[in-house]
Amino acid sequence: MATKQSIINKVDTDLASNSNIEATDHRGVLHGASDSIIDNFYGIVTTDNSNTSSPSNTGIVSPIDSNYNYGLDITKNGNRVNISGSIRNDSGSILPISTLFFTITDNEYLMQTSSGDSSFYGVACKGISLSGAYEDITLRLAGNVLSIKDAMPINSIYKFSLTYNTIN
Repeated sequence: MATKQSIINKVDTDLASNSNIEATDHRGVLHGASDSIIDNFYGIVTTDNSNTSSPSNTGIVSPIDSNYNYGLDITKNGNRVNISGSIRNDSGSILPISTLFFTITDNEYLMQTSSGDSSFYGVACKGISLSGAYEDITLRLAGNVLSIKDAMPINSIYKFSLTYNTIN
């Protein structure tokens, strides 16, 4: 995925003025690289999983504690990101309010801030219990960190989806 500026730079470089632009160069700008225009319109789903038996860390997010597992599908379209997936409490105890699960670490996926202070900008969503025995919980992504706003029962799994704008 690319930033707006990296796409502008690619267009300016590969489609220079007063040149005989080859069709392959034009196609390369539209769909040939990680900073292509088409990929930025339609987005690529990236999967990130902190499960200790089969982790797959993309570098977009970083886990905070190995007992708090997650499985994520992350899609970026332009400057809008959608993260959907699930979180799981494998810690052996009830997780208290404000427990942190992961941090967004990739610069292209960092949250847009309000008044330059990301601590006041956030997105909340409901985590829907997959076990059926528990109440739904609220999750919040703020300051590039996902936290829970309700206590999370032992061995519970919650599915969620949230969308936010990036700074890039």
